[in-house]
Amino acid sequence: MFSVTHLSQEGSLSTTGETSMLVHPTDFTPAGALAFAHAVRLALRGRETLSLLNIATDDLGPRRNGLRQVADLLAKWNLLPEKAPPESLKDELGLNVVSVGMPAADAREGILEYLDDHPCDIAVLATRDHRGLARWLERSVAKRALRRAKTMVLMVREGSRGFVDPKTGDFALRRVLVPVDNGNDPSLALSRLEAWLGQIGAAPEIRLIYVGSNPPIIGPRPDGVVYSLIELEGPVAQTILEEARRWSADLIALPTAPSNAMIAAVRGSVGSALLDDASWPLLAVPMS
Repeated sequence: MFSVTHLSQEGSLSTTGETSMLVHPTDFTPAGALAFAHAVRLALRGRETLSLLNIATDDLGPRRNGLRQVADLLAKWNLLPEKAPPESLKDELGLNVVSVGMPAADAREGILEYLDDHPCDIAVLATRDHRGLARWLERSVAKRALRRAKTMVLMVREGSRGFVDPKTGDFALRRVLVPVDNGNDPSLALSRLEAWLGQIGAAPEIRLIYVGSNPPIIGPRPDGVVYSLIELEGPVAQTILEEARRWSADLIALPTAPSNAMIAAVRGSVGSALLDDASWPLLAVPMS
């Protein structure tokens, strides 16, 4: 199903089955520009290999390997010279890029299959409804990825309040809202979230909220710091969105635990509602 090219350590093109650390499915259309910008900026900030799942838009197969698109975007951000060769990604910026060709007909299952078979730190998905990516990436793919939760999954919708400016590359992640429930201790997910934030050089304010009665007991961080929790009342998804608007959140991070079917179903419905609103990027963070 896949054909792979990447920029090697020496800066030349070669073929490999190498596993990447950040995965982003794309067909390079304007409908996915915001998610593409987030994937490139996060890979650069986190010093991660960027694996582009290059979705073919017709039966002829992929016509671009993605390296040119990444180089052009970084030149637009004034991080590379205009029309810099793809080799500059590694030579000038230390960014490894892997491009995986994927036929559009197999994209829906292929994306999930690739995430299952290639462990990575984070996957960045575009969730646009009506044009461009909708031809091959239905909302159901993002929802299924949200429920599987084997890796962190960042879902970005064109027109949302992203924390990366696609025109300039400016990065502004100041506030992260974390809704929790009383089914599981989210401490592991919080530790994973904070580790990722540290990796990308971000130090936002993190606000934990719980909607309902009987709030969970959240264990302390490894350094002994105890998390504070804000308790709210109202319909769960609606209350979370209202708090995100009121607080001017840049990101909603949702701890996920697919091991418990009942909890996963409840959290899945809340996650789906947050995804359907799509006013903010939504990050699924596994609790295991």
